[in-house]
Order: sequence, then C-alpha cells, then structure tokens
Amino acid sequence: MGDIELSRMEKIFRHMVQHYNHEKYWRYRAIVTDPQRGGKIGDMLRLWYIKRADAFNTASMGTHRNFGAQLASTPNLPHGLNGIIVSHNAVIGSNVTIFHQVTIGEGKGGAPVIGDNVMIGAGAKIIGAVKVGNGVKIGANCVVGNVLSSDTFYTDDVTASDKWRKLGILCVEMESAALYMTAARLGKKALSMLTISDHLLTGEATTSDERQTSFKQMMEIALETADE
Repeated sequence: MGDIELSRMEKIFRHMVQHYNHEKYWRYRAIVTDPQRGGKIGDMLRLWYIKRADAFNTASMGTHRNFGAQLASTPNLPHGLNGIIVSHNAVIGSNVTIFHQVTIGEGKGGAPVIGDNVMIGAGAKIIGAVKVGNGVKIGANCVVGNVLSSDTFYTDDVTASDKWRKLGILCVEMESAALYMTAARLGKKALSMLTISDHLLTGEATTSDERQTSFKQMMEIALETADE
C-alpha cells in the first residue's frame, strides 16, 4: 500500500481539527529559526502560530526565535505533530519520516544527529549524543542510546551505574568494543545484538529459564540477520 494523499477538503478539515497546516507550519518555521532575521512583528506572530500548533498537539519541534533544531528538509509526518518532541539542538537529515509520539531528546552529552532517509517508528525514543546513519529504520517503541563496553560493571562503587545512566548509557556489556575494533581492522561489517539479563539499578534479574529462552531467540534473530 502506497502513501495516502489527502484531498484538498480533507487537508482543510485536518487543519481545522488539529490546528496544524503542514505547509504553513514548516514555511513559518524556516523563517522564524533563521538566525539572520531581526525581531520583526511578523516573526513573532509566526512563532505564536507554531507554538499554538505544538501545544494543541502536545508536541515541540525544537523551534525558537532565530534558532532551533536543524532539519535538512521538511520531515514526513504521517500523523502530523501528534506527540512528537524534538530537542532544539538535534540535527535531522533530509527525507526523514517521523511517526507519532516520537522523542528525539537531549542528554548531558548532547543531542541526536540523524542521517538522511531515516524512518522513526511510533513511540520511539532517541536520547543523547547518538548518531543514526543514513537509511536506518527504527521500529515502534524502540529506545536508541549508547551502550558501554566494560568488564567492571560489577563494582564496589554503588553510584557507578547511576553516573552512567545520567550520561545516557542504556546498558553495559563486555564484548562489543572488541567486536567492532576487530571488524574495523579486518574491513568487515559488525553488529552487536544484546539481551538484557540484569537491571543494575533495581536489582531485577531474569531467571535461568528466561535467559535460556530469550538468549536462544536472540541467537536465532542474529543468524537470520547474518544470512540476509
């Protein structure tokens, strides 16, 4: 099934119901975020229109007067602004599709940089100074962030895990750094697939049966992915 093209009347109704006109919103945003423009009355009215649309749709596209999130082209928003939150320091490439309820948020290390032709599924969260390459498809409700490779995540320092969490680290494991270094030396492609076994902050842990089942599923997915 291809993309659905709304009729002119449907677009008018959507604008009336959602308080969001796609063409007008993004035309105004390009003007408002231009750092070379002065404080014109018209720009304040355009910013008011943008913030009104954001508020009505519980959204924010990182728009401020004379600065904001950098977008190489107008994004494709299949469900409009609905629940989309974007850091004002995010960098987003061209022809990016963003579904509803997506968060592209900033962490202590910075904001995400997203490549061209990326698809971000509904409810996905991309947090911190992560880079998403060209052509990547991020599934619904996925959480994108950094992984720490270390063999010292079981430590006497009870605050260590919380410190990593504040830097946007999603999980800790032991082998991925060596895997990617070896692949780089040999000029090969590499992919690390991880299954969470223990929660370092809450103490929750999977049972031996759960590990056996989930780890087997991970290995099956890895083998299928490698075969492709």
